[in-house]
This record gives sequence, structure tokens and C-alpha cells, in this order.
Amino acid sequence: MLAAYAARVTHMGDVGAGQTAKLCNQTIVTATIAAIAEAVNLATRSGIDAARLPEALAGGWADSVLLQSFVPRMTQGGFAPLGALRTFQKDVDTVAATAYETGTPMPVASTVQQLSARRRYGTGRGRFFGVYRHSADAARQVGSAPG
Repeated sequence: MLAAYAARVTHMGDVGAGQTAKLCNQTIVTATIAAIAEAVNLATRSGIDAARLPEALAGGWADSVLLQSFVPRMTQGGFAPLGALRTFQKDVDTVAATAYETGTPMPVASTVQQLSARRRYGTGRGRFFGVYRHSADAARQVGSAPG
């Protein structure tokens, strides 16, 4: 039955272990999107063409499907959203709740949760990379790039 909707099945343990594995995935995805957003903002404020980051970083350790997918969405616009900010927020909130319940320190995930909550503005209808906009907005408030 699982083969009907899953190309690969990995048994992770007792009941609930699969959910925890999914939360580990969401931890990596949400933190990576936030890091990509910061990198795009750093590139832009440093005067380089952030849209060329995927090409420049291709094949290196930072290269990923997320990098290749989100940098164009953050720099060029005009792309259909890949997911809702509400889903992003739900994922980071669930990760935070599980970390709390298990006593697991997760400072990066916690920061991503705080940033996405500030960006959400209560609507949940924003784009999945709303953290980028928050990062860029915060940078503008601090002042212009040194130079």
C-alpha cells in the first residue's frame, strides 16, 4: 500500500518516529531557506548580483535544490509560490514544540521560528520565502551597507 504514494520507505522506529524524521527534514529545510535569504541579502547589500549565486555556488557544498529554487524566487520574482508561509510557520512551531518536549536545544530553529512569526503579520498567506523579505527589511532599518 505504501508503494502507491511513496517511492522509498525507511523504517525509523516505533510509532511517531516517522513524524520526528519529518520534523528533522523541516528543521533543515526552514533553516536552509532562512540562510539562503540572508545570503541573498548579504550579496545584494555588498553590491553583487545575488541572482547569480546559484551559478557561482553550483557544485559546491552550499549547492542544493533549495538554493537553485529559492534564489531566483527571491531575486527575480514572477514565480508561483512553492508553499504558504502558514505552512512554514506551522512547521517551525511544531519543531519548537517537539524540541521543548524533548529538552533539545535548537537555537537556529528557534531563531527561524521568531523571524517567520514576525514576518507572518497574522495572515499566513504570504510567500514561503517571507523570511527573506524580513531579512531585507531589517537590514534597511539598520542602515546602508558600509562603503
